[in-house]
Amino acid sequence: MADSYGTERNPLYKTLKELYSEISKTGIVHKGFEIERIVNQLLADIAKPFTQKIEVKYGTRRFDGEIFIGAGTTILYEVFGSNLSNFRYESLLSSVRATYFPYKTYLMIIARSFSQKDAAMIEYLTRQVVTEKVKVSFLSQETLIALHSFASDMEAKHTDKDSATLKRLFLIDLLETGGIIHEKSFSHAESFTLRRYEFEKQE
Repeated sequence: MADSYGTERNPLYKTLKELYSEISKTGIVHKGFEIERIVNQLLADIAKPFTQKIEVKYGTRRFDGEIFIGAGTTILYEVFGSNLSNFRYESLLSSVRATYFPYKTYLMIIARSFSQKDAAMIEYLTRQVVTEKVKVSFLSQETLIALHSFASDMEAKHTDKDSATLKRLFLIDLLETGGIIHEKSFSHAESFTLRRYEFEKQE
């Protein structure tokens, strides 16, 4: 769980949880912009030193942000103020299918949580849009918080390495498989990243 990293380390963690909880109880999504602001800030920290742009538009679909991580590779992300419904999921994937992606793109979807029904739908529908050029990943707010903590710890742990290269490889390794990202994926991605990092340095 995200709490294993100590959510007290960052006041944004508590605020994000409270906002999602409030929307869950009331069904009112007027706090969505505040959720979006916090998620933008956490993702900027996770991906630094890479460039983050907010409110990127591709065609008729608005994605909440873009992170350019080099070599023509981009992470686009969309923030949902509540859970992901089947209708919104279908609509999202229809937009992905209708969008031209000139470069390698990872689309990251942030929502409050994903039910078993969501998981089954995600697994089925994602296979229809994932290509060599586009991968779609889903993170709950708890997983995003845990990823923020993990990325900070990883950077502090590997001060002997080029942090930009390490971060880029880690994000690619984590998002490459697509589907719902779980906290247990972090350590596996880090191990793979470290092997790739050493291999690239030897070339």
